[in-house]
Amino acid sequence: MKQLALYVFIGGVGASSDFAIFYLINSAGTSYHLANIAGYIFSSFVSFNLHRVITFKTKNKPFTRLALFCSVGATGYGVSAAMLWMLVERFMLESNIAKLVTLPVVVAVQFTLNKLITFRAVEVAK
Repeated sequence: MKQLALYVFIGGVGASSDFAIFYLINSAGTSYHLANIAGYIFSSFVSFNLHRVITFKTKNKPFTRLALFCSVGATGYGVSAAMLWMLVERFMLESNIAKLVTLPVVVAVQFTLNKLITFRAVEVAK
């Protein structure tokens, strides 16, 4: 339960940084697609480091875990991009509101994949 609470808190930090970057870039007149990429990359870097050290306390194999985290992030980005397209283009929702709608779904998908794949416990050879 503590791990989930930490994940949600750090996920909130990541999601907030994602939205802040998205909002700033999108409000400057840049395409919401590019704003989404920039926000996602920045928040992924922040989230990986915080989750690795604080949430899952996994300090071994950082490059392997980073590669897995990026794969999970790419999956989450795909979900985010597809939802954004659907909400903006098909349902005519304003892009900043659409981005907020996508965040809980993406957090749920990525938590599940990161817990099961990226940060799973690895036995250390003796």
